[in-house]
Amino acid sequence: MRKIAFFILLLLLSSNLFSIEINRKFGKVSKEELSMKFYEKDSSANAVILFDVGKTKFEYDIEKGFQMIYERHIRIKILNEDGFDYANFNFSLYHEGQNSETLSKLKAETYNLESGKVVKLKLKNKDIYEIKDTRNKTIKKFSLPSVKNGSVIEVNYRIVSDFFYNLQKWKFQHFIPCIWSEYTVEIPEYFLYNKIAKGYLSFAINESEQKSDFISITTKSRSEGGPTVKTDFSMQKIDFIKHVFKLAVKDAPAMKMEKHMLAADNYLSSIEFELAQINFPGSPAKNYSKNWESINKELLGHPDFGDQIKNGNYLKEVVENIKNTTSNPTERIFLLHSYVINNFKWNERNDLFTSRSLKKTFNEKNGNSADLNLLMVLLLREAGFNAHPVILSTRNHGLLNLVYPSVTQMNYVIALLEYEGQNILLDATDPYCLPGMLPPRCINDKGRIIKKDNSTWINIEPKEKYFSTTLGNCKIDENKIQGNVSIKKNGFASYNFRHSYKSHNSEQEFISEIENNNAGIKINEYQFEHIDSLHKPIQYKFSEIEFDSYDNLGNLIYFNPVMVDKISENPFKMEERMYPVDYNYLYDQKYIFNYSLPEGYVVEELPHNEKIILPENSASYYYAIKNTGNIIQIIIRFNINKRKFLPGEYQHLKDLYNKIIAKEKEQIVIKKL
Repeated sequence: MRKIAFFILLLLLSSNLFSIEINRKFGKVSKEELSMKFYEKDSSANAVILFDVGKTKFEYDIEKGFQMIYERHIRIKILNEDGFDYANFNFSLYHEGQNSETLSKLKAETYNLESGKVVKLKLKNKDIYEIKDTRNKTIKKFSLPSVKNGSVIEVNYRIVSDFFYNLQKWKFQHFIPCIWSEYTVEIPEYFLYNKIAKGYLSFAINESEQKSDFISITTKSRSEGGPTVKTDFSMQKIDFIKHVFKLAVKDAPAMKMEKHMLAADNYLSSIEFELAQINFPGSPAKNYSKNWESINKELLGHPDFGDQIKNGNYLKEVVENIKNTTSNPTERIFLLHSYVINNFKWNERNDLFTSRSLKKTFNEKNGNSADLNLLMVLLLREAGFNAHPVILSTRNHGLLNLVYPSVTQMNYVIALLEYEGQNILLDATDPYCLPGMLPPRCINDKGRIIKKDNSTWINIEPKEKYFSTTLGNCKIDENKIQGNVSIKKNGFASYNFRHSYKSHNSEQEFISEIENNNAGIKINEYQFEHIDSLHKPIQYKFSEIEFDSYDNLGNLIYFNPVMVDKISENPFKMEERMYPVDYNYLYDQKYIFNYSLPEGYVVEELPHNEKIILPENSASYYYAIKNTGNIIQIIIRFNINKRKFLPGEYQHLKDLYNKIIAKEKEQIVIKKL
């Protein structure tokens, strides 16, 4: 009883922790915050944001004019070592010409409870690192010191910016719970911004008001003409109206990631501001809102985009060699594409703009996504084909907002080939993609074709499916099950296989992983075909496989007929999902196995046949099993027939996988006569 009473007391203390007012003054961390062992509203949380308060305002400088000031104060409770990563901070600072964003007034401390006392440790300047990210971005980063289980960390800083289009986005939701998140933005009447809100959480505060403010400008003048020089000072007061927005979210749950999701930023509750216009008194209004046509024109004349694909004289020798190899246009396309993917290495950086001239990329044989794919466009053009760049946002970068056109939404470029009435998309960063096939990271709704006339959208829809067929013939005896398996993979199944195969140091290492992923099998012989022939399907055979998924109990043998590629885990674990399920591509998987019974045995029990079809045939699962003579044959077919499922369809998908898992656990029973 004492243990029960103590446990109840502990729960009460934990639940009352945040009924007290948290002191938000920097450095005022309480023992109650440090004593917290878990977050009662999410016991799985590795850390929790106690509060996150930000503000953007505009201040006037007599020399520079208006500057944008962003301030943030965040305090985080670290609950266990899996939450240590939240003690790592980085700040992206933009610079262009003589102007640059600056990080200032940085305070960062770690608090621990030691022998009943609050002990704090400050971040030292020498522990702040600076790295160059892109031509116009620098990253400053640091990790809070002495972080351990139970620590509280706190960071306060400001960023001063001359770039009004960089008004800071605010996230109310993160991958850990956030008890209180608040953002205030004060915008002078001279600036017009479009507000873009995302997410599903409701606001505890959603206020908008207008307030009066003023600018004081002091000037001085000097008068001469007498024996002395007199300096006169005058002050001018300029009144203006500022628009104040204040938003807050209370008890934001952690964003839970599942499989078949687009970027979390598409669904996290957040607010961002897109600069539309600046209108200072006495000056003409300057519009920043763009349309896709103006973005198209801007990119065509950009020194790190359109200018790079105007002249490809240095590619003449490559083009002539390919032309001399074949006169067939289709074969030339494959050779041109193969030349880039085989001779140039992607540095795994996504970018819309080239990192240097394409001629340097050609000489140095490596580059970012823009370097390689704009080179692909230029090479196709030099060979006489009609090719254009296509800009897009990758899956991890987020969906495009078509209402507010902005080039900053884009982070990637691919190549488009217009050939025989078809639009063929190409990506030169991935050695396992044929022309017409894009890596999954690029499959994200739409892309924008950049060309002089008729720039338009193109759907980024995969033409290829995931095709996989597994055939098996097995013989059962009283001691073991042995057999042969042959597998054929097309489309994205072969793409995935090649990536997995090439990521291993040896074939034996790859085989060991297959054995680990398919419990109870031992592969003694194997053979792979067409690994490097991208235009052919992957085929491989496993010979003399030994299966351990059976039990011999006297005159009865129990075994599971689904020996390989069993679906044993549901990718959907949430009770409710507020955002869509997004498959990269459609699936078509077949599984056919034949089992020869040992002499003197008959079938005692077979699983029942099963047929599950979701509404509108969006997904289906067939399980058919029969016994003919001494042969048992099982046929399974699993199809995902559409890529996107709405939140209302989530439960159907989740139930489908649960039924498949249960079905593929069922066993066959054979009996000795």
